[in-house]
Amino acid sequence: MRATVATGRTAALASVLLWATLVPVEQTEPLRKSDLVRLLAGAAVSRGEIAELVRRRCLSFTPTARDRADLISLGADGAIMARVDECTRRAGAPAPRRVPPPPSAPRPPGRSSVTPAPSLPVPPRPIPRPVMSPQRTAFVSGGGQRGRVGTELPLPLVFEVRDTTNAPVTGYEVAFTGTNARVRPERTVTDSFGQARVSVVLGPRAQPATVRARAGAIERQVSLLALAGPPARVVLRCGVESLSAQVVLRSGGAARLEVELRDALGNPVPVSALRAVVGDEGLVRVAEASADGGRGVLSLQARRTGSTNLSVLAAGLRENLTAVVSPSGPVGCRPRL
Repeated sequence: MRATVATGRTAALASVLLWATLVPVEQTEPLRKSDLVRLLAGAAVSRGEIAELVRRRCLSFTPTARDRADLISLGADGAIMARVDECTRRAGAPAPRRVPPPPSAPRPPGRSSVTPAPSLPVPPRPIPRPVMSPQRTAFVSGGGQRGRVGTELPLPLVFEVRDTTNAPVTGYEVAFTGTNARVRPERTVTDSFGQARVSVVLGPRAQPATVRARAGAIERQVSLLALAGPPARVVLRCGVESLSAQVVLRSGGAARLEVELRDALGNPVPVSALRAVVGDEGLVRVAEASADGGRGVLSLQARRTGSTNLSVLAAGLRENLTAVVSPSGPVGCRPRL
C-alpha cells in the first residue's frame, strides 16, 4: 500500500515539474513539437490546459499534415487543434488540410492510450544488373545439323545466356541473323533457364549455312549444312550451249552431250541411271551413256540425214528432244530453238 502511494506521488511530482518547466517561459518561447508531445503523453495536464497554453505561447513550427496526424494520434482534441490552426494563421502560413482522426479501436484494459506513429516504408534495394559471361554464353544445341535446301531443320537452335556466377540470365533479348538460312523469330528473350530457342529454314543454295546470335556485346555463330534437294529436271549441254527442243548433228559425224541434273532450286544433283533412247537408230546411234563426277556424258553417232526422237533418262526423269541430222554444217552438234 505504501509503495503504491509513493509511486503515485512520484508520477504526480514529475507531471508538476513538467508543467513548471513550460509555464514560466510561456510569454517568450513558443512551444516546440516535442513540448506538445510530452504534454499530450502525460496525465497531469488536462486537454483544456494544453489548449490554453497553445493559445498563449503559440508554436515554434508550422505543423504539416503529418504533424497534425501525430498530435491527433496522441490525443489532441478539437480545442487543441483549433488553437494550433490559430497559431498557424497568426504566423501568416496557410493552415494545412485537417486530417480527421482515425477511428480508434477499443482499448484493452491496462494498455497505454498512446498510439505509436506509423513507420515509413523502406524503399526496396535496386536489383543489380547481371554481368554476362562471354565464356558461358553460347549455342548449346542444334549446331551441325544438315538438311535439304528450303526446308526447316528438325531441331531448334538453343542459345544460352549466363552471368559471371554461372546463373542463367532470364528475360534478356537475343537477336539472330542467318547466312543461307532464315531464322524464326529473329528476336526473342531468354526463358527461366536463360535459353532462347529459334527454328531455322535453310536457304536456296546447297552449301554451308551459318546462324549468328547477338546478346548485348557478345556474338556467337553456329554452322549448318544445306544439301541439294531431289532431282527435278534434266539439263543437256552441247559445248557451252544449253539444248532445248532440238539438237542438230552433221551427217557422218559424232557429237558429245553433257547431262546435268538440277533440284527444284537449281542446285546440281549427281547424275545416276543415265541412258538415252532414239526413235530411229538408222539415223542416230547412242555410242556411250555414262556418269562420272556428278555429270553424265552421251556420245551420239549421226548416220544419215533426217530427224528422229531423242529421249534422255536419268534418276527417273526424262528430257525429250528432236535430233536433226544435216548433210552439212560444223562437226559435232549445235542447239536449235
